[in-house]
Amino acid sequence: MANERIEEALRLTEERFRLLVESVRDYAIYLIDPNGIVVTWNIGAERIKGYKAEEIVGQSFAKFYTPEDRASGSSSASWRPRGARGATRRTGGASARTARGSGRTWSSRRFAAAAERSSASRR
Repeated sequence: MANERIEEALRLTEERFRLLVESVRDYAIYLIDPNGIVVTWNIGAERIKGYKAEEIVGQSFAKFYTPEDRASGSSSASWRPRGARGATRRTGGASARTARGSGRTWSSRRFAAAAERSSASRR
């Protein structure tokens, strides 16, 4: 009974967080798996990057980089966090990125590794 209440509270918390992230319009918030594949996409990412979720989820994050950056390998190296729980922050500068219909864009971005936990480890 107690475990059921805990699981329900966790489910509600996760649902509220999902709704919060999905509703943010001024920031692109999305998850990238360890292979650089986009796995989630919010309305802010759609507005800023120009791709609908169904167009970009499942695609490589390298799509946001210029052809020159992709050819040099800097697109894959720039987003990989340091260590299992590391983070990196880069601001515009040498590696411009692209958005559909607007060419090169400059922006501040933060990448952080997120460790997945099974439901058993939450108890």
